[in-house]
Amino acid sequence: MAADQRPKADTLALRQRLISSSCRLFFPEDPVKIVRAQGQYMYDEQGAEYIDCISNVAHVGHCHPLVVQAAHEQNQVLNTNSRYLHDNIVDYAQRLSETLPEQLCVFYFLNSGSEANDLALRLARHYTGHQDVVVLDHAYHGHLSSLIDISPYKFRNLDGQKEWVHVVCTAQLNNRLQPSSLSLCPVWEGRSFPLLATSPKWQTPVSVISSATGTSARPEGSLLQMRSRLALAG
Repeated sequence: MAADQRPKADTLALRQRLISSSCRLFFPEDPVKIVRAQGQYMYDEQGAEYIDCISNVAHVGHCHPLVVQAAHEQNQVLNTNSRYLHDNIVDYAQRLSETLPEQLCVFYFLNSGSEANDLALRLARHYTGHQDVVVLDHAYHGHLSSLIDISPYKFRNLDGQKEWVHVVCTAQLNNRLQPSSLSLCPVWEGRSFPLLATSPKWQTPVSVISSATGTSARPEGSLLQMRSRLALAG
């Protein structure tokens, strides 16, 4: 990292010239230039302190000393992929398995949420033999093509909704409607299905994938009832 920080305006000008405009900044009208972070706080080039309510990477806080030390020590020895035999990956899997129900005993370790969601989708489709997916309105699941297809937050402004994607209205959940009244949203092309329609168009959905864009206040028991109704469909 450079010893001297360039002025914020210069950084912004360089970003606008060198980085694709599709990689959007937070607060584009007046971007925040973050130069360091510690715990739950982030700091800009003027030293102003912000509580970080956005980042979804630093699960134990920014620059946690134990994480920094462990990463430093490992990088001094080896940093490669998991297709070589190594103790660390099996040691971690074993420790993780001891915290979970007995049935959850086989693991995949991935580099990002997008990779994890894409793999979950592939596993669900392989297991069920079905293509359809139920998602919440405004949901976002990642930047891979497979995940943009099931993310209303993205596909509305791109290629539109696929036939096999079924969107549940979050407005119904937020309005505390009874779980039995949940239905699929009317969609952009005028299609509409009840949640578990028996129409030949409907295949058993492979999963219900919750939104990563905001949090909905759901009526108590709604997700359990939704799960039961999906299970009845096969």
